[in-house]
Amino acid sequence: MARRQTKVGLAPGTLIHVGDHRSAAVTLSGMRFQLGGGLEEHPELEAGAVRAFAAPDWVSWVDVNGVHDLDQVRRVGADFNLHPLLLEDIVNTTQRPKGEDYGETYFLVFKMIFTNPETGAIEMEQVSVVLGAHWVLTFQEQEADTFDPVRRRLQLADSRVRSHGADFLLYALVDTVVDNYLLVVEQLGGRIEDLEPSVLGSPDEATLEELYAIKRALVTLRRFAGPTRDALAQFRRAESVLVQPSTRLYLRDVEDHLQRVAETIDLYRDMLGGMVDAYLSSLSNRLNDVMRVLTVISTIFIPLTFIVGVYGMNFDTLPELHWRWSYPIVWAFMLAVGAGLLVVFRRRKWL
Repeated sequence: MARRQTKVGLAPGTLIHVGDHRSAAVTLSGMRFQLGGGLEEHPELEAGAVRAFAAPDWVSWVDVNGVHDLDQVRRVGADFNLHPLLLEDIVNTTQRPKGEDYGETYFLVFKMIFTNPETGAIEMEQVSVVLGAHWVLTFQEQEADTFDPVRRRLQLADSRVRSHGADFLLYALVDTVVDNYLLVVEQLGGRIEDLEPSVLGSPDEATLEELYAIKRALVTLRRFAGPTRDALAQFRRAESVLVQPSTRLYLRDVEDHLQRVAETIDLYRDMLGGMVDAYLSSLSNRLNDVMRVLTVISTIFIPLTFIVGVYGMNFDTLPELHWRWSYPIVWAFMLAVGAGLLVVFRRRKWL
């Protein structure tokens, strides 16, 4: 992973990749359509043909998979006349969700949140979106099916996306990102419900580990859901000719979804706090039960220990030692003492 310290002292706009090291080749793909017209798909685009692909009479979408190849990012930036500071933010994959207006373009950064199907862990990658007058650029860290739902919608001739401009296409992409937030939150809610019987029944260390794993995932989601909503609100209210009034209504709907995500996360965090308290209370109760049993046993054996201690003394003047029935009498007395204590404990409901 590139370190932030490598950027110290460099001029603003200097491209330094910050993030996980990757060696895979950067790939470019594109889709373009005419309003109410045809659709063209290009699964593989040559770097030199990107600008020509985004012709003015089409609404174009170019997806760049991989931001570790600085030359490739720099080339795409030059084709679309992107600001150096914008490119610097694209290759820094530790960005906080935000939006910035560059006049002829608008730049948005999000975190795509998803669940690893093998481990169940919450993972993320940075998604950068650049909006132009008739084109949209997306930059992802790795090749994935993040925006496949949007691609499938574009393939439908009667799709609403194909009857609007580039700003509505950006909305569709952002909506897909937010839908994943909702999906992940729903999955975490299912995991919380599955843990409730264990917490209230017989919790163990694995239960506590799962509780804290879910709590960490919720903290991560909350850390990005709020800034993402702020970035969208800023974009919706921006006085930019790139955003049509009709699209602003849809953007407000996405903000509402993010607000619901944030509220659900807060609710689940409160539930987890209560479950952790219940887990600790359960452990405390189990410990109290063990201590109560041990205390009862100790209490019963205290007088018995006293009796055997008395008759274990090395004195010749203990008359009971020479009685014929002394041994069974002592046993009977000790059993009676033990039984009597058990009866007393039962009546006092200590057992």
